[in-house]
This record gives sequence, structure tokens and C-alpha cells, in this order.
Amino acid sequence: MRFRRAFWLILALAAGTSVAGAIWSEIYTEASWFASLGYAKVFWKVLGFKALSFFMFGGCVFLFLWANLRVAGGRRLWPLATLLGILMGAVAVGSWERVLMWAYSVPFGCKDPIFGRDLGFYIFSLPFYRLLYRIGLWTTFLAVASVGSFYLMGRGIWVGPSGPRLSPKASKHLSFLLGTFFLLLAVVYALRPYFLLYSERGVAFGAGYADLHGTLPGYRFLFVLCLAGALRAIWNVRRPGWRWMGYLVGGTVAGAFVLTVLLPGFIQQFSVKPNELSKEGPYISHNIRFTRLAYGLDRVREVSFPAKKAPTSDELRREEATLSNIRLWDHRPLIQTYKQLQEIRLYYDFRNVDVDRYEVGGKVVQVMLAAREMTLDKLPRRARTWVNGHLKFTHGYGICMSPVNFVTPEGLPVLWIKDIPPRSDVGLEVERPEIYYGEATED
Repeated sequence: MRFRRAFWLILALAAGTSVAGAIWSEIYTEASWFASLGYAKVFWKVLGFKALSFFMFGGCVFLFLWANLRVAGGRRLWPLATLLGILMGAVAVGSWERVLMWAYSVPFGCKDPIFGRDLGFYIFSLPFYRLLYRIGLWTTFLAVASVGSFYLMGRGIWVGPSGPRLSPKASKHLSFLLGTFFLLLAVVYALRPYFLLYSERGVAFGAGYADLHGTLPGYRFLFVLCLAGALRAIWNVRRPGWRWMGYLVGGTVAGAFVLTVLLPGFIQQFSVKPNELSKEGPYISHNIRFTRLAYGLDRVREVSFPAKKAPTSDELRREEATLSNIRLWDHRPLIQTYKQLQEIRLYYDFRNVDVDRYEVGGKVVQVMLAAREMTLDKLPRRARTWVNGHLKFTHGYGICMSPVNFVTPEGLPVLWIKDIPPRSDVGLEVERPEIYYGEATED
């Protein structure tokens, strides 16, 4: 017995040392890299909030589950509470940014037009509150499941002739947990209205007519219903009566579906869509106004520019360099011309035409060019083999370039760079014509 206990102790120490060593090596490497860039404080700040998220949420989950299991009589089930606490803490680590943003939240100095909240609330605080109630709901659900299973195995819950029966202890305990769950749901429905500002139901992003006249009243009704459920569950601790609790649970589920899914959809379909402009007009105005605020367009000033009707000959001579580079070619017929004259092989393709500037003959001129890329989709189906795709037809080759305002007597573009291999008529050489990663590359 002593040998077996010592063996497991040594094995646990070895495993713990290995895990700790791997974690420390990762931390040391990352810390050294951030320090070399002068951002050591950033690394330790991030690591600190990750650790805070893990221990804060994981510790609270462990204490809540351990306390409930202990009350139920499962004193030996503390490893289960520990495991679930570690798992929930690990989940919370992935949301460390929400904790950081909440801790350092600042006001924007601008309020939303629907609820009158500062915009900083939606950026910094609301995501953190959502993290809190989600972890709270999951923790309460896990507590109900674990405690209920313990009572079921310990004969605290059994099936009698008239249906499921609960011992007084199990009834009080589960009533308390159900009341906690209802209270958390009330918090959810108190916060859900603020998420309507992210709605995509209407014609414009944000809360629309159906959201504010259908979903919002539904959330408020469900908030009151969940508070009633929490109060009834607390009363159920003193005087058990599970029929009304069943009504409240069923009513909450049905109400959530009818009031937040069916009713808003009905309003959107039969009230908003037939008269969309008048119904959604105020909310479209909100969307436009806050878009202008976000991009700083509200600070744009309109200034009249008194342009002359016709330039003078002196002005034309001064702007000769600009006028000689005015683009005349339209990219749509030009790309079709490139395709007909310069694709050359079945498996090559010009995706689009770009405009650029190069120095030609000592002057910067504006040109239009397209890359000749590989497109295996143009090959016959029998030729789309692994060998062709990975070893033979692996890259495009060269470009096609022409000035923006030159044309041949036949009405075609003057090709300064063309053919395979690329030939240049103006001294612009393509040293590496291979195109392995272009706009047509998908894998």
C-alpha cells in the first residue's frame, strides 16, 4: 500500500513538474520577445488579466459547486467541483480582453438615441456583463445537474405512484438553485434590450421598428416573469409546491419563443414591410447620423470652389505633364482585349486591370497592366490531375502593360510589355515573371 501511494505521488509530482516547466518555458519565451521590443509591460499586463480571469471565475465556480455539493452531502465530490472550476476558468481565460476593457472603461461622451446610454457602455461594459451572466447560467445549470444526480442516486429523488417525489432537503435545495437560475435569467432579460442596437432585422443596422415595438416589450415582460419565478422559487423553499414552478418554467420558454421570435417577425412582415420607409425612417436617420459621427464626417465643412469655365493656354502648358497622363482607356474593353491578344495559353487568365505609374524615358507615365495568372479551372476536366496541379501548372507568367492614352491605328492598345517570355519596347524589364501567389491563387 505504501509503495503504491508513493508511486502515485511521484507520478503526480513528475506530471506537475512537466506541465509547470512547459508553461514556464512558454511564458519566459514570450516575455523575452516582448521585452526585446520594449513591450514587457504589455505582456505582463495581458498575462495578469488572463490569470485574474482564470482564478476569479474558476474560483467562484469551484466555491459555488463545492458549497452545493457539500450541502447535498457529497463531501467526497470536491474533485468534480475542482475540475469544473478549472474548465470554466480556462473558458474565461479566452475572454480576458472583456475583463481588461471593463476595468479600463472610459466614457465616449456620446449617448445612443434609443436608451440614452454612453457608447462606452456598449464597447467596454456590456461584453463583460454578458460574460458574467453566461458563466453564471452555466454554473447554475452544472450545479442543478450534479446536485440533482447526487440526490437521485441517494434516494433524495424517486418516482412514486403519483409521479416524481423529492425529499424535503432535495426540494429546498433544488428550489434555491432554480431561484438562482431565474434570477440570472432576469439579469439576462434586463441586459438583452441593449443588444438590440446590434440587430440586423431591419433595412439598416441597429434597432428598428420591429425590435423596439416587438422584441423590447417581450424582453421587459420576460424580465418580470423571471423575477416572479425567482420569488416563487424562494417561497418554494419554505412551502414546496412544484406545480406553479412548472407553469413558470413552461411560460418562460413559451414566452421567449412567442415574444422574441414570432411577434417581431410578424410585425416586420405585416407592419413594417408594407410601409417600410415611414416605419424605419427614424432608425435609418440614427444609422446615418452615427455613421457620420464614427468616421468624423460631421466635422466636414462645405467650401465653394470657384472654378473657371475654361483654362488659359498658359495654364494648359503648365499642366502638360498631367494632361498627357489623363487616362482614356476604359478597363472593361481593355481587359477583354488583353484576354484575346495576350492570354496565349488556355490555362492563363487576366483577372483585372490595374493602374500604376512607371518611369519611361525619364518621365513618370501612367500605365494600365494586368498579370497573366494560372487558372486550372480552364483546363479540360481530364487534365486536372494531381501532377498537373502540383508539379506542372504551378504559376502564372508575365504581365501585359500599355499606356493609358495611346492607341494603334487599328484601335488597339499599344502594348509596352507583352508575350511569353515578356518583351518590352520601352526598357521596362520583367526580371522575375513567375507568379506563384496572385489574385487567382486559392490554395
